[in-house]
Amino acid sequence: GTVRLIFQPAEEGGAGATLMSKEGTLANAEEIFGMHVDPTLTVGIISSREGPFYAATGRFKATIDDKGEHSEFPHMNELISRETDPLDSQVIESQALVHKCVASVDFLEHIPTYPAVENDEILHNDVKKVGATLLGSNNVKTANKIMAGEDFSFYRQIIPGVMFPIGVRDGKTGPIRSVHSPFFTLDEAVLPVGAALHTAIAE
Repeated sequence: GTVRLIFQPAEEGGAGATLMSKEGTLANAEEIFGMHVDPTLTVGIISSREGPFYAATGRFKATIDDKGEHSEFPHMNELISRETDPLDSQVIESQALVHKCVASVDFLEHIPTYPAVENDEILHNDVKKVGATLLGSNNVKTANKIMAGEDFSFYRQIIPGVMFPIGVRDGKTGPIRSVHSPFFTLDEAVLPVGAALHTAIAE
């Protein structure tokens, strides 16, 4: 078989996967696999889940007009933020009406949206087996759903595939820094681990 490496620009907001797909990047490809660095996991650990994984994303602009009101109830939103799962959105009904707020929402349909990343069940299980063989079953974790977008989803609309996070933390670097932080660091010991995983998956 043939292994194709994709060096794709413009994942953040540019939907580079869409453009590359249109230019034939996936021509004759049967499966696709992607890794994403995860600074919350130490080197030697991977995680993933079958089915819906990364969220679909879009943009909107909300305009809320109201009269000045007293700020004596700043805690009301805490009922939601502390008591409900972000994946199970809730609202406190009627509050906007009570305070005579008028709102409008523009869903900015001219800006392309990202579909959700859904991992293929069969390929996900293959990745788990490969990960367990190379890293040990204790180092293959079940990931939580991620409320972020990833344009790997455009490839997944064309062929089966799996996206999985790979740990890049050495456990000695202090506070965890987000991948979007200017202070983000990784342990380069992850490079041969990632290469070995990709090679074993291809085999």
